[in-house]
Amino acid sequence: MKILRLGNQTLYLAESAFQDLEREKRELGYSDIESLHPYSLKRVFSQAQREYIELYSSLIGVNNLGILDAHSSNLGRHEDWTFRDGKKDVNIQNWVNRTEKDHHCLALLVCNGHRQEVVSKKAILVYPFANLPLDGFGEFNPNRPDSQPGHVFSMYVPNIGFVDDYTVDYHLNKLREKLNTPKND
Repeated sequence: MKILRLGNQTLYLAESAFQDLEREKRELGYSDIESLHPYSLKRVFSQAQREYIELYSSLIGVNNLGILDAHSSNLGRHEDWTFRDGKKDVNIQNWVNRTEKDHHCLALLVCNGHRQEVVSKKAILVYPFANLPLDGFGEFNPNRPDSQPGHVFSMYVPNIGFVDDYTVDYHLNKLREKLNTPKND
């Protein structure tokens, strides 16, 4: 696994994902992987969900987004959710358990065709309940009904559970109250 630190983000690239980005970097003429990686919370979540994640980092005192980019190794099998790193399969729940202490949010960019659930005791988890589209991880396009923010990804919050676009305002207001933070307008 390659680990790249990009400001307050840590990008965890499984071997095959790293090779994919290296190939694209060469083909597209980019000088570094950081400018090529397509992940952005703006592409995945609404403004309210992004604000919730940001405020949550203040609540727990950690400001480091972890991003796991890997290929699922159990496509077609109904087993624990795993990803392939080199020649070994890594259980995603075990990876989260080892990694969450260093992050306020972990984004898991790993296909999840069998809709497996993982949980966290500390970090917010952002992960798909489907296989990921190959066009930029579900990039928002208002002209396509299947590419709405949050369409592919779900957000799991420790001690709360899943917070979706239709419940985020309630949870965001509760978090603002807890932090005594005014509403952003």
